[in-house]
Formats: sequence, C-alpha cells, structure tokens
Amino acid sequence: MKKEEKFKIAEIKVERPVKKGLREFDDLRDAIRSMEEHNSGFYFRPGLNYGVNPDPATLNKISKIECNCDEFLKHREEFLKTLEIRFLCKHVATKLAELTLHPVILLLLLNKAKHGRERYVLLSAEEPIILGFVSLAKLKWINVYHFDNKRDVAIRFSYNPFENKWSYGKLPPDGTNIEHKIITLLRRTFLQIEKR
Repeated sequence: MKKEEKFKIAEIKVERPVKKGLREFDDLRDAIRSMEEHNSGFYFRPGLNYGVNPDPATLNKISKIECNCDEFLKHREEFLKTLEIRFLCKHVATKLAELTLHPVILLLLLNKAKHGRERYVLLSAEEPIILGFVSLAKLKWINVYHFDNKRDVAIRFSYNPFENKWSYGKLPPDGTNIEHKIITLLRRTFLQIEKR
C-alpha cells in the first residue's frame, strides 16, 4: 500500500501544473534539470566539421584566422576546441565562408556575417533542414536552411509562423510538411503543455 502511495506522489511531482503559460516547480533543481533537458533536445550546435572531415590544410587555415573584436577574443578557445559556429564573430564567419565546407554550413556562415547571432534547431537530419532563430524573444521570421541532396545546394528560406507565410512566396521542397513540423515544434516549445 505504501509503495502505491509513493508512486502516486512521484507521478504528481512529474506532472507540474502550468499557470499563465509557465510550469511551476517546488524545487529549483527540478526546474534546472527540466531546462537542461529541454535545451539539449531543442538547440542544435552546428560546427565547421558538419557533414565533412576538414583536411589538415583547412584545419590549419581555420586555426590561423584571427580577429581583434571582443566577441572573438572571448570565445576563441572554445571555437578552436569545438569548431562551433556559435563561438564565431561575424568578421571571422565572413573569412570562413571562403573555405570548402558543407553547403548548409557555408549558408549559415554567410547569414551570420550579414545578420549576426542565431540559435539553431535541427528540424530534419536527412536533408538536412536547420531552423535559425535570430531572437526567441522577438520571434517573427524563422530562417529555414534547406540542403537539396539532388542538386548539392543549400538554400535559405524565411517563414513567418504567425502569418503562416513564406518570404516572397518561396517555399522549400515539401514546404507544407516543413510548415507542419515548425508549428508542432513551436507548440511543444513555447505554448502551454499540460503533460509532456
């Protein structure tokens, strides 16, 4: 009998109530654990080595690229360890876009050089399809980076989930399926969810 009661209590602890769109936690440790779980599943951290194995000459060029801006100086060591795009400044992103890398990574670098920082979500690993969020606080347009395997080319599209429209009416291949995946992702992430 006591085991059943403990099970019921544990079940209640897992099902956190949602008030005004926010999940309530009694214990800060539970909240942090939940946030870390969410972030590990949500955020994608593309690196220069995505889809390719850079040769020694390319790796040497990457290690010698320098910039004097505060952003790059602050994150230089992390970048050299991981080769992740998030640790780059827009100046270095411009230089790296000249290297032989996966086409979708080149597109991410070019967009970072023009518009600065983005957070990424891997919507599909097959093509791949990567979503770029410039700001989650001011979410309006989402960059949709699509790699076309048949043509070996990467293309950037922009989608507005609130108006359900694509920039300039240009949809990626299988655009309606991608729309559905984006809306599902946003609902799971940002809207109220009573149960996980």
